[in-house]
Parts: sequence; structure tokens; C-alpha cells
Amino acid sequence: MRKFVITTVTVLALAGVAACNRAEAPAANDANAEAEDNGGVAGTIRARQANFKEMARASKTIGDQLKARNPSVEDIQASAVVLADHAPRILTWFPAGSGPESGVRTRAKAEIWTNQEGFGEAAARFIATTEEFSTIVGTGDVAAIRVAQADLGPSCRNCHDRFRAPEEE
Repeated sequence: MRKFVITTVTVLALAGVAACNRAEAPAANDANAEAEDNGGVAGTIRARQANFKEMARASKTIGDQLKARNPSVEDIQASAVVLADHAPRILTWFPAGSGPESGVRTRAKAEIWTNQEGFGEAAARFIATTEEFSTIVGTGDVAAIRVAQADLGPSCRNCHDRFRAPEEE
């Protein structure tokens, strides 16, 4: 029940963020304003990609630490903070015009903008998962962290499979 309530509240909050993003110019968001100042749509896309790469590095660190004989709880905690801090901002990284139509190389599918409800739900699932994971990581219980880490991958793939194009070869 608690997870349902958290997910529902998160979806509603994200819907509000998405509505604001549709109503405002991309420059209304500080990160987007900075990206606009540093290269317009291309800067927005570069900033988005950099944020996702930072999240990928954090996920890899978590996975590597949990495979280690003596995992560093501090490294896992620092990486969990990155995920938990970035996750709620994901929807702000996709302002109108920063998709495939921009002409800038991006793996973001048009469905992000045409299916904002589905994208918001996928983001909400990831946010809830990272929040729950971060809470468990805070306990320092490596066994519990290992169990909770199993939910991170599917939560990421939930978005990647639907809203991210495969890498070009």
C-alpha cells in the first residue's frame, strides 16, 4: 500500500512538472536555461546525455561494489545519492524540440513527447525505485542493498525499452 501511495503521489507530481514544462519555454528551467546559453537545443541534449551518463556511472559503481568481496557502503551510498538526486529531474531534461526532430543526434524516441503520460509513469517508477533503494542503502545493510539493487535494472529498462532508440552501429 505504501508503495502504491508513493507511486501515485509521484505520478501526480510528475504530471504537474510535465504540464509546466509544456506551458513554459525550455529556458524556464535552470538546467535548460544553462544548456540554451551553451548551445541551444544541442546544449540541452548534451546536458541530458551527460546527466544520464552520470547515472550510468553511479549504477555501474553500485553493481561493481556489490560484486566485490568487501563492498564499500560509502561508494554505494554516494552513487545512490546521484540516482536519487537525478531521477526526479528526468522529465525536465526533455523540453519540446529536443527530440529526434531537432536534427541533433539523440536516442530519445519521439514517444517521449507523444506519450507523455506513459513517459511520466515510467519516470515515476524509476523515481520510486531510486527513493526506496536510497532508503535501504542508508541502512548500510549490504544483504538488503543487494536485494534492492535487483529492482534498479528493470526500472531503468522500463524507460529504455520504450523511450530510447538502440545504439547505431
